[in-house]
Amino acid sequence: MILSLLTRTLHRLGHDVTSYTDPTLCPIYTSKCCPCQNPIFCPHFIISDFDMPHINGILFLEELHKKGCRCRHFAIMSGSSIPKIILERIAGLNVKFFAKPFETAQITSWLRQIEPYAP
Repeated sequence: MILSLLTRTLHRLGHDVTSYTDPTLCPIYTSKCCPCQNPIFCPHFIISDFDMPHINGILFLEELHKKGCRCRHFAIMSGSSIPKIILERIAGLNVKFFAKPFETAQITSWLRQIEPYAP
């Protein structure tokens, strides 16, 4: 349900959105290296859940980094209680954290901070 809400919200804000219910289906994750053709970066941002099938959000993002993903902005959201040490790890990776439930205005505000030109 949250994936659908975020997808609609991001589309409404003018973003092209590709979403996956399983992170291991993401082409960046399944490739040996980042498959993006853009020499600067792939997507402008990636938003991942913390609790996902097959892998948690931190390990997913770390794997993308290892593969050379050039995305500049990452966010993780979670509805479960996250231990302080995990929150510190997320912050150390320069990843924005959203605790569920959150307002779509929080996502919108973050997007305006990282991409001031965005609608």
